[in-house]
Amino acid sequence: MKKFDLWLTEKKFEGKTVNFGTGKNIINKEISLDDLKSWQKIGYLSFLKNIELTTEDIYSFEKRKIKSKASEIFSQKEYSDKNANEEFAILTHHKSNKLFPSYIPQLTLGTVIQRFHEYYLCIQQRCDSNRLENNKSRRFLFLPLEESENDCSIIFKKFDNKYIKLKIRIKNCYDLFTLNFFATDNGSVVAKKFLELLLLL
Repeated sequence: MKKFDLWLTEKKFEGKTVNFGTGKNIINKEISLDDLKSWQKIGYLSFLKNIELTTEDIYSFEKRKIKSKASEIFSQKEYSDKNANEEFAILTHHKSNKLFPSYIPQLTLGTVIQRFHEYYLCIQQRCDSNRLENNKSRRFLFLPLEESENDCSIIFKKFDNKYIKLKIRIKNCYDLFTLNFFATDNGSVVAKKFLELLLLL
C-alpha cells in the first residue's frame, strides 16, 4: 500500500470531477490525490458511502459506471486511451502474444478458434490435446461463442487492430460443438493460418 501511495504521489494526478450516483441523487465530486489513496485503501464501495450516496444508488452506480470510471480517474492527465481497459484485459489474460513472429498457436484447453465468421472455445482437456498419433485425426470439444460489446469474458485484438469481444453462447449442455483436426509430426494440432486459430488463455 505504501508503494502505491508513493506511485500516486510521484505521478502528475490532478483533480477530476466525476458524477457519482443515479437519477436525482447525482453528486459531482472532485477526486483529489488524497481521495485516490483513500479509494485504494478502503475500496470504492466504502469510498462511495463516504460521499453520502444511498446503498441503492451505490450498487446501481457500481453496476453501470464505476468500472469504466476507475481507469479514467486513476490515469494521469496527459494519458488518454479510450481502449485502455481492452489493452489491460488482453495483457492480463493472454499467455502468449499471437502477433509474435515465431509463435505458432497450438490447439488445447482454452484456445479460441475462428471458423468462418464464428468463434469457438476449446474445452478439450490438455492431456487429450497432446501425444496424438501423427497424421491421425481427433475430434475436439468446443463451446460456441458470440460477439458481445457490453458483456464479454474474452477479448483479443486482430491483425487489423479491431477488438473482438466474446461471451459463451450456450443454453444447455447439448449446445457443445465438435470439430475434427489432424495432428502434426509433434503429436499436437497447430495453426496453419493465424487468422483462424488464436491462442488466448
